[in-house]
Amino acid sequence: MLIHHYANKALALYKVSLSENTTVRYNPFTSNISVNNLAFLKQDKTSLKIGKAELEVDLHKLLFDTIYIKTFSIEAADIDISVFDNKQEIAGIELPASEKSEEKQEQNNQKFPYTIEAPNLSLDEMRINIHFNDELYTLELKELDIDKNQITSDSQSLNISLKARAAQGDVNITSSINFSEKSGSISSKLSVKNIQLKQFQSQLASHLDSLDGKLSANFQSEIKISNNGTNISSSNTKLTLEDITTQKENYSANMNKYALELNNLELQIANDAVSNLMITGQTSVEGLSLRNTSNQDTLTSLQALTLSTISVSSPGLPTPENIVAAIDEIKLVDFLASHKNNEQQLPALAALKNMSVQQLSFSENKLSVEKVNISNLDSHILLGQDKSLTNLVDIPSQNEDQSQQKSNNSKAASEQVEQTTGKESNLGIVIGNIVMQGDNTVHFLDKSVQPEYERTLYIDEFNIGNIDSQRQDLSPFHFSGRSNKYAKIKLDGGIALFTDLVNANVKGDVNELSLPPLSSYVKQALGFELKSGQLDTNIDVDIKQSKLKGKVGLFIRGLDMSSAESKPDPSVLKEQTAIPLNVALGMLKDKKGNIKLNIPMSGSVDDPSFGLSSFLLLVTKKAAMSQAKSYLMQTFVPYASVVSVAISAGEFAMKLRFEKLPFSPTATDIEETQFKYMEQFISLMKDKPKTQVRVCGFATPEDINLPPGTKVTEEEELDRLRNIAKKRAENFKEYSVDVGNLESSRMLICNPQINFGKKAQPRVEIKI
Repeated sequence: MLIHHYANKALALYKVSLSENTTVRYNPFTSNISVNNLAFLKQDKTSLKIGKAELEVDLHKLLFDTIYIKTFSIEAADIDISVFDNKQEIAGIELPASEKSEEKQEQNNQKFPYTIEAPNLSLDEMRINIHFNDELYTLELKELDIDKNQITSDSQSLNISLKARAAQGDVNITSSINFSEKSGSISSKLSVKNIQLKQFQSQLASHLDSLDGKLSANFQSEIKISNNGTNISSSNTKLTLEDITTQKENYSANMNKYALELNNLELQIANDAVSNLMITGQTSVEGLSLRNTSNQDTLTSLQALTLSTISVSSPGLPTPENIVAAIDEIKLVDFLASHKNNEQQLPALAALKNMSVQQLSFSENKLSVEKVNISNLDSHILLGQDKSLTNLVDIPSQNEDQSQQKSNNSKAASEQVEQTTGKESNLGIVIGNIVMQGDNTVHFLDKSVQPEYERTLYIDEFNIGNIDSQRQDLSPFHFSGRSNKYAKIKLDGGIALFTDLVNANVKGDVNELSLPPLSSYVKQALGFELKSGQLDTNIDVDIKQSKLKGKVGLFIRGLDMSSAESKPDPSVLKEQTAIPLNVALGMLKDKKGNIKLNIPMSGSVDDPSFGLSSFLLLVTKKAAMSQAKSYLMQTFVPYASVVSVAISAGEFAMKLRFEKLPFSPTATDIEETQFKYMEQFISLMKDKPKTQVRVCGFATPEDINLPPGTKVTEEEELDRLRNIAKKRAENFKEYSVDVGNLESSRMLICNPQINFGKKAQPRVEIKI
């Protein structure tokens, strides 16, 4: 009862009382104090609880200026710590505010006259409840052992071993501390496993709306302090984040795993400044995605990102001027950009299977890359009727205050960088080579024109090299690919990527480019449609300081045009005596219906002039060659039983007419009943190897299960009919190429046609 009387008298100053169940025993012969069931009460709540505590001191060693703690142990403790604004409490006792005075400073400068020795201090099963601004954090100390302790005013040595649980995870720490005469070392090992990040969500509330996931870490470090400075070294450091989910306003981010491994870290500090820094390691990300929470559209995602063999060094404080960094390789796997989550199941704007950046280095404010490999790119550019990208994910809008705040933050950061470096950043970029390999495609669909324009570009080879942002040299490039199935593209040259004016040279060929699909764009500008035709072109141009000079060779096979309007549009005439372009091109045809031109090009790339001053003279010469109009008749008369020959009004040449190839309603493939026709067609084309034809597909309302003669006006139904007609022509050509071994360049596919007549028949027509 005596201890309760004096203890409560002292504790009353802090509005705390001692529990009646507390027992304290003292053995004067062994200088042993034992406490059982110690508890502090504040406002009828327990702020401190200790199941058992023991302290034993060898008093006789005080004669030798030594405080020898033979035993110190605490078991089954529970303590409350509160931090709110400027107020701190431990076990219900409010700590006084720190005061600085000259008297206290002198006391601190006086040497402690005793040596403290404690072979072993232990705490077992201690629970610390930390109340931080109305949030509760719990730390469970399973074991805390402090041994080999020897402390004087000039030297300190002790070993610490801690096993604890925090945020539902395990924490293990071992440390050895040795100091003498203001120099010494601290060696530590830390292991953290499965710390729940949700416990810290409230502390990040200003940055994130929600946070969840697990954190694990392992590292060992050594800190050496001497008069020359401080050296910090660490090895085998590993940090892992798993199952991360977070959200901020309209965005959510998910990550399966993040891993950071530092093989070595060396940091030297002298005169309160970094004098040397060296880091080596690697890092990786797995299963990362960023989504719009309102509709679950994916802004971006990736399966894996790996940075291998990273090294960073700096002779002082890391700045762009003195830092040296290198990464052996950066690998990106299954990258996705802009993928909408809707019923239309639109493809992603871009999907990339693999990309690697090899031998990346940074020094003297210059970023260098030896090689960039890109493989298996699949891009879909889909334009809607209003010419907007229909598969571009909408970015959630921000209110005006947020936008202004971000603008102010960005400006402040920019000004801080300039103040730190003393000048604006002038980063140099050098890339040895960029290579695309594998199956790379760019699919383009434009629904803003009628009929819809669709094309797929296949990139078979692409590379560009010798890229340097601080030089004006041309970077050589090579491109080869295909457009749709048969058009071939090959381009070589060089381009200056970092000059204000355009500097480049290009040589190459484009072959078997089908012209009818381009009618969607040219019919409004030129006043006529391209019913059929195929383009070969040879390009040889040079651009210096945005001034272009060169030539383009054009060879157009089987060009056939018709007016886009029921009546000629006078706007297509530049002056009263001018010849409409479709008429002029028709006059340029040779006896096979082909056009061959060499066009000089000159002028500014902003407003190029293509040197067409001799165009009218060329038209006049071609028109005078009408005597060739008997060519077709003489050539194809032996096949009169298979084809017919007729004169088209207003044309300068005879035309060969094939019989129509009928199809069953809805059918698009070549069927057995059509084999005989195909055999005769293939035989004719082989006997006349220079003959070129146009393959035109026709559809009727019966193809979409409507009665014959039905006038279709709905755009969706018209698109279905056009696709059926287009497929018939494509399958006819594919059968002729694959089965008949005919050259694809001899068969040109027309724009798909729709026939609404009551007696109209689904078919393919062959025209010369």
